[in-house]
Amino acid sequence: LRQQIGIVQQDVFLFSGTIRENIAYGNLEASDAEIWEAVRRAHLEELVQRFPEGLNTVIGERGVKLSGGQK
Repeated sequence: LRQQIGIVQQDVFLFSGTIRENIAYGNLEASDAEIWEAVRRAHLEELVQRFPEGLNTVIGERGVKLSGGQK
């Protein structure tokens, strides 16, 4: 039964750094194509493209530079 259970945290945790670094956290060797695929799958493409720096936007520790909706 325990193998069938997953947890989805309600509190968002983002690391200090860029959007790119946060997306690639689980695979630091991820290519740009893989990162953009993750962005698309998370339905974040439009949001990321709105930032002047795109994936290189610094979000700060726990996303302090983002609004609540952007997190």
